[in-house]
Amino acid sequence: MKLEKRKIKIVSDMIEIIVYVNKIFLNLNAKECEIWYPYLKSINKKDFLSHNIRNLEHCKNIVKNDIKMNVDINYNDYLILCISFIGCLLFAFYCGIGMISFPLSFLSTYIHRNKIIKEEHFKSELSLINRNAKRLIEITEALQIQKEQMKNENYFIFFYKNLRYKKEKRVLNYLVHKLEKQYEKLLEGYHNPTSKMSSFISLSLGFLLSILSTGIFLHLVLHVALDWLTSAPHEVTTWPIRDAHNILMKENLQTLWVAVYAFLTAYLLMCAFSGFTFFCSKVGGSREDTIRGGNSRCGGDTYLHSLLLNMCLFFLVSSGAVLFSGNLFRRYSSHAHAFVFFDLSLKQLGFIGRIYAHNVLLYVTLAINFLTMIIFMLPTKCDFISSSARSKLLPIMADDKMKEGGKDLESISIMGNTRK
Repeated sequence: MKLEKRKIKIVSDMIEIIVYVNKIFLNLNAKECEIWYPYLKSINKKDFLSHNIRNLEHCKNIVKNDIKMNVDINYNDYLILCISFIGCLLFAFYCGIGMISFPLSFLSTYIHRNKIIKEEHFKSELSLINRNAKRLIEITEALQIQKEQMKNENYFIFFYKNLRYKKEKRVLNYLVHKLEKQYEKLLEGYHNPTSKMSSFISLSLGFLLSILSTGIFLHLVLHVALDWLTSAPHEVTTWPIRDAHNILMKENLQTLWVAVYAFLTAYLLMCAFSGFTFFCSKVGGSREDTIRGGNSRCGGDTYLHSLLLNMCLFFLVSSGAVLFSGNLFRRYSSHAHAFVFFDLSLKQLGFIGRIYAHNVLLYVTLAINFLTMIIFMLPTKCDFISSSARSKLLPIMADDKMKEGGKDLESISIMGNTRK
């Protein structure tokens, strides 16, 4: 009998767990009821009727106590919930980068455009590049001599010098790569200077997109500030979205609501794509690929693998676009019915729910905005590799065995930036 009771108890516990997993228990206030009534009325009609809510206007009758209801979900729903949350987290990260990198990339293209180079200037720059190339060849030969001499050392000294050799070799490869880029830019400026129309388009797009990103950034700052000061983030309506929304509401232009929200979401999606590519080019690609002069790419041994991986990652990032933008532009999304059921369900998933309910992802985006702006504001001379290239080559140049014709190789070293 005891064994049978234990079995019955185990089975009942399993049933309770299955029921608990397959259901989400919701507490809806008046505002949440208005937002989610169009989605929940078909699957939870009885629950709404039990609280005397027969249409959308009856949600305003919820004043003191929130209404409670159960929503059935299955394994596929949990899978989509997890993917949506991961996508929303990645979207917040890459969108924070892209809101800065996307408009500034056009301005950077205008600033670093290929200007018309006169023949005299071209010849002088080409002569300087040739001299620097000869110096790099001499340093390369010095490194090669040092490598040959290491073979006669004992194991410990060889191990130490080999590490130093590899580090100095990477720095030298970086200098060679930088000199090649300088040579290519010089040829492009001399033979194919950037047209005035292309420069004007880059400048105009950069200026307009900067204004748009600044507006969204200010909206995000006010959203986060008011969210932190108030206890009801769903009631927050901030400038500049508030004024535009009130105008559209007076004119009853719901189609324009949808168009504006779709435009903002599409722009944030483009920012996320720009942030994704910027992150891959600056951080995701290996440093050795950059030093060798290769094209950095995120993951994969081949370009096909890299393309497939980047596409999968971008689709995952895109899955969070609606959730993130709907949370940021809540007034538009609530009237345009752009939210999905998973926005409400995510708030019930313990720690993840707290992150999502308190708009932590918006804080992440705001922090990434500041970090990316700092990276763009840093001058080129603050680049770690460029500023330290000469100092890392000094151990080679200071070796007495590497002198040629009475000259120390330190005297023929070059800085990372060869243009004066």
